[in-house]
Amino acid sequence: MLLRRLLPGLILLVLFFSTAHGQEYPYIHYTPKDGLVNSRIRNIYQDSKGKLFLMTTNGLSIYDGARFHNYTTETGFSDPIINDAIEVGPDSVLIASNTSKLNAWARGRIVEIKTADNYCPVINKFLRATNGKLYVATDQGLYYFQDRRFIHLPIRDTAYKKTGVAFDDIEEAGGHLILKGSIDIGCPGGLYLYNVATNKLDTFVNAPFHSIIQIRGKNQLICCEINKMRAYLLGDIQKGNLVSQPVASIYQSFANSFSNKTTIDNDENVWCSQFNSVTRIDPRGNQFLLDKTSGLDVNNITSLFVDREGVIWIMTDGSGLIKLANNNLEIVTGLFGKSASGISAMYATEASDTSLFYNFRDHTVHIATPSGNFHYVVNESIMASNIFPARNGFYLSNDHGIYLAQFNHDKRSKLKASLVYKDTLTLNFPKAIMDREGYIFVPGSYLMAIKDGKLEFSLKLPGYCDEVCIDKHDQLWAIVRNGDVSCYTINRNNPKQILTFKHNYKSVIPTLGPRSLIVDSMDNVWVGTRYHGLYCFKFKDTALQWQQHFTTHDGLTDNFIVYLNTSGANTVWVGTQGGLDKITQTGGTFNIEGITRSNNVFEFVHSIAVSKDHKIWIRGASGSAMMINDAQQNVRHNYKPVLQITSIKTPDTSIFLPSNHIVLNYEQNNLTFEAAAPSFIDEKQVRFSYLLEGSHNNKWSAPSTQASFNFINLPPGDYKLNVKAIFPVREYDPQQLVYQFSIQPPWWQTLWFKLAVAIAIILAALMMMRFYVHRKLERQRLALEKQQAIEKERTRIASDMHDDLGAGLSTIRFLGEKINRGFTNGSNRTDIDKIVTNSNELVQKMNEIIWAMNEKNDSLEDLLFYTRSYAVEYCEENNLEYRIHLPELLPSIFVSGEVRRNIFLTVKESLHNVVKHAAATKVEIEFNVDDSLAVRIKDDGHGIRSMPNYQGGNGLLNMKKRIEQLGGSMNLTNGDGVTLQFSVPLN
Repeated sequence: MLLRRLLPGLILLVLFFSTAHGQEYPYIHYTPKDGLVNSRIRNIYQDSKGKLFLMTTNGLSIYDGARFHNYTTETGFSDPIINDAIEVGPDSVLIASNTSKLNAWARGRIVEIKTADNYCPVINKFLRATNGKLYVATDQGLYYFQDRRFIHLPIRDTAYKKTGVAFDDIEEAGGHLILKGSIDIGCPGGLYLYNVATNKLDTFVNAPFHSIIQIRGKNQLICCEINKMRAYLLGDIQKGNLVSQPVASIYQSFANSFSNKTTIDNDENVWCSQFNSVTRIDPRGNQFLLDKTSGLDVNNITSLFVDREGVIWIMTDGSGLIKLANNNLEIVTGLFGKSASGISAMYATEASDTSLFYNFRDHTVHIATPSGNFHYVVNESIMASNIFPARNGFYLSNDHGIYLAQFNHDKRSKLKASLVYKDTLTLNFPKAIMDREGYIFVPGSYLMAIKDGKLEFSLKLPGYCDEVCIDKHDQLWAIVRNGDVSCYTINRNNPKQILTFKHNYKSVIPTLGPRSLIVDSMDNVWVGTRYHGLYCFKFKDTALQWQQHFTTHDGLTDNFIVYLNTSGANTVWVGTQGGLDKITQTGGTFNIEGITRSNNVFEFVHSIAVSKDHKIWIRGASGSAMMINDAQQNVRHNYKPVLQITSIKTPDTSIFLPSNHIVLNYEQNNLTFEAAAPSFIDEKQVRFSYLLEGSHNNKWSAPSTQASFNFINLPPGDYKLNVKAIFPVREYDPQQLVYQFSIQPPWWQTLWFKLAVAIAIILAALMMMRFYVHRKLERQRLALEKQQAIEKERTRIASDMHDDLGAGLSTIRFLGEKINRGFTNGSNRTDIDKIVTNSNELVQKMNEIIWAMNEKNDSLEDLLFYTRSYAVEYCEENNLEYRIHLPELLPSIFVSGEVRRNIFLTVKESLHNVVKHAAATKVEIEFNVDDSLAVRIKDDGHGIRSMPNYQGGNGLLNMKKRIEQLGGSMNLTNGDGVTLQFSVPLN
């Protein structure tokens, strides 16, 4: 409101105090020290992935924003001078060197292209026409390249008699080729209009042109020669005519000056280069000169190039490459006369497009308005730290207080500044602000409100306050260095109590030395600190909620936040001790742009002011002033950076631009991946993050400006490298790619080797098994033979015993019985009875031995039947009632003689005990067969003694020993007679 009242008075003085607007642009230089192959730049080409091909007099540099890749004759070029380049396929670019050989850059390597007829002219310029043909302007004339052959298109016309013309530039317009004759090798030059349909020269202009450019917005072809510009209508060219026309009016002032090369940017600004300066002409005819006074201190400019982002590249012959990265950032000079140094105070508001500046060196006030720029001289030498508008004038404040300077109605340029308020509380006015009603709120040890030079209100603060701000709810916020943050309601209807305390948020704000404060239109409270970066809190329902913390790791230029301001709905301007940053918020995501850093400018930012016309003014430590046109800054680029893997390196090899999936051997497990996302607006602040799937680490790395990723001792396997690029320019969304690669195992870990080893092991196992089985069978055969021999011997012994001993024992028994019948004497008869009895027993035992030794009886069936037969006979002889149970089905199982003998003797001894010791009348014998032979013998006798620990006599011990020798077990139960159970395995 105050500025609106101030503006009419300013307009009245425009005729007296208007000055020309000037600016100084920041430049970034690239030389061999930065990695460029050579400092003499001839041409620039940008491929579809955004990489810049920088052609020099000593090789080629490919710049991807992260690094330079250099190529010379040592890496495959036929000639060190590079003329032009054109992309012909994915990661494949034809390169024309200054010789009669054709090279190509293919996946990172320089190769020579052999033509079908081994002929190649000296190519100066490539052109891919709308008909798909690749035309080339050469020292030998016009050609097109097809089927690996250069086909000559002769330029002959009876009217002009031109043959063998050397061309160094070529354009296309409406079915015609516009060819510029070369003047660099003694040729006369000229402009040739070639009809593609008829393959004939339509017309010719004889003039030594240096450059040609089409300005479609003006429907003109501009041709530059020494101290002269010519224009031709594009509509006439389409009809085959070259009729000179007046240069468009906006270029008239430049039409008679010398221009080396001319180019046009995305906004149809025409850029003209001279040897030591560059002129930009916008579509409205405004001219901006870039020369030594604006920081462009070179005398050998050769050409210009505009990339897809609108970045201007200035090529020089010996001074390297110069980048004008941000055309919207201006180091303001002309606005303040001779110099911008000495600016100590400035004021702007989004409510007005008028801005105020004060220069303490020459005591001048500068006012920038859409109608013009004005300046006034103040009579007092005031080191002002703040400037504010006033009725018909302005306020200046310094350590002493507030001064009022009013405009003179007699149109005198020198204004008188009078002290209207003497400061006794704060001792200085560090960062005072003015509200919409003209109240000046001054922070410090006290918080003061001053209106019309009078102190209306003061409040003692709990510490020193660096900055205050007013939010959209008309609340004033103040922060002190100990972290105490307070919110006040502004009561303008009660000036003596204009501030009413509302809330204190000391418990929320970290005590990290806060220095700056701002509340944006989205109720985000931003707190800048001395050492710890920037904090963002959300203000909602009188509460502060922590949201974000930003430091240099997140893209800030510095962690010392000196000043904060906002513009628009979602933009925060951050002034640090290293420069200016811009933070925007989209969909809950914050993006940080290093505005000054991207232009290689590092300046302590004292204050930031925002005007209605989207101009952002920055005051630096040295009194310098910079301006950003944020309206132009918000224009989105059509260009989108392409994230890509540019090379893979091992300690001894380098794989440039590898395919999407490569296979490495096991020794290539120490890898360095180089990535790039070509964006040349603050390219050094593009941050990269990676995740290697297949490794033990499953977390993304912290974003870093380092575009190389190192992996050491990767084990064999399949991997996926995920790479993400985050751009400092908010127009660019983060990009992500996935690159697959594999590391083969060593030969001794490969599948085929493992299969071979497995097969060898199986064969070896089979051989060993065969050998084992063979040996076992051999042993079994020998054992069988031995067994057969034993059985045969047993049979022989049994036969001999039966034949010899049996016969003898039978004879003894027979003779004893015979003698016994003849004796009547009692004592002799008793002896003879003993002989007979013992003979019978011996015969019986011998029969048992023979039965056990006879191999014909080696079966389970023989064992059980023989045992049952003996048991029946024995029980009947001893008047013992018996019951014998055998299984209905007996398996055919081999039972050796030893087993048969021990089982039989155990049953025999058991029956003997029943008859001799048990006094039993009944006995029960039960045989059961499964995997073993189980025998149960139970009698109804009086049992075996009553002692529970009785172990039995020799008979029982022998029985138990026999069964255990056979691997079986025996159990004796004493109760209701005696039950004997034993079990013997049959396998």
